[in-house]
Amino acid sequence: MPFLSSTSHLYKDPGTIVVIGAGKMGKNHLAALSRGRFWRLIGVYDRHPGNVEVANIDLAGWLEERNPVAAIVAVPPEAHDEVARSCLAAHCHLLLEKPLCPSAQAAKALARDFAGADRVLFGGHTERFNPVFRALIAHTERIGPLRNIRTWRAGPTPDRIDTGGVVLDLAIHDLDLVQRLTRDRMESIASVCVKQAGDVVEVRASLSAKDVSVEVLAKWGEPRCRGIRLEGAHGSLEADLLERSLTFRTENVESKIDVDWTDPLEAEHEAFAAACAGSFDFVADLEPQIRAIEIAESILSAAD
Repeated sequence: MPFLSSTSHLYKDPGTIVVIGAGKMGKNHLAALSRGRFWRLIGVYDRHPGNVEVANIDLAGWLEERNPVAAIVAVPPEAHDEVARSCLAAHCHLLLEKPLCPSAQAAKALARDFAGADRVLFGGHTERFNPVFRALIAHTERIGPLRNIRTWRAGPTPDRIDTGGVVLDLAIHDLDLVQRLTRDRMESIASVCVKQAGDVVEVRASLSAKDVSVEVLAKWGEPRCRGIRLEGAHGSLEADLLERSLTFRTENVESKIDVDWTDPLEAEHEAFAAACAGSFDFVADLEPQIRAIEIAESILSAAD
């Protein structure tokens, strides 16, 4: 993934930002903004009055009134394209929660139109800023040529089930991460989906990239877990993203790797600010995110 250059200049003059969507993820962004130094919050918009003090029906008018430099959008994925285009019309840089759109075609069109308007479109795959994942990338060379990747992720069933079920809710995280690990185009080989009441609640997908085989498992349920295991010619690395641990193993050695913890969402806000300042290659960063949607579409198509 593109790495940050020095962003010390961003501390001096934080840009103005609004949050659109004050549900669970929107509230997480608001909490991170309150701790961060890169953005100055000037408004929160939500169509449900219970989520904010004032709900404004006219988003375009609200954006014109606030005139922010940037926006964070955390509405349901089905509304991403419509809301993102309202932000584009208001000349806002945009941090758009994952997935960019439920379809790759819409995501590509959105990326093209933001680029054409010289505005930043920044995908909200926060897990890529998890310090454990960053440490995993930093230590990959220790295990030699990469042969296998296995990911597993489980979480509670959301109150509202969006298009794509668990594939676009949970598996999309790992479809993005494995491409950052292999740095090659991933292809879907086979997948098994479990459905309940027509919704995909569990998925096991087999993927490949050159000489690397990949298995992605995601499901709704307990206990919660988020892990990645890499196997190479000379050993393995196992990351527990919930327990914040990274373990290196060979036939004779097992050792823990120290990970300095920083908040992934705050790091994402920093990277978004850097992208708006021209210090982060957000265009390259979008590529694995859009490819993740393409793979998700192929998995869901097979499930049908």
